[in-house]
Amino acid sequence: MQLQTPACPITYTVGGAPSAIWRGRLLMRCGPAFGLHGEPSAGAAQNRVLLDGLTDPGLEAALEPDGLLRQEFEPSGGGTQRIETIVPMGAGG
Repeated sequence: MQLQTPACPITYTVGGAPSAIWRGRLLMRCGPAFGLHGEPSAGAAQNRVLLDGLTDPGLEAALEPDGLLRQEFEPSGGGTQRIETIVPMGAGG
């Protein structure tokens, strides 16, 4: 999934672990780092592991009619975790 931001795109991918320190499938994010107040930094894009131990497929994301981005994660330990944005996508700050 790729989000277009005014600064640069932010890309999320699900795939295999790049090294043995991670548990199975994982969610990675490539994009700008965030500052102390949640704003994107002006530095270079960074690759970061966000979650590991996901089931297959393990991630579902959808843009809701109200503009909120909903994401659901299924960790290998069971259960579902749900995350929603609190600001509609495309809204200025």
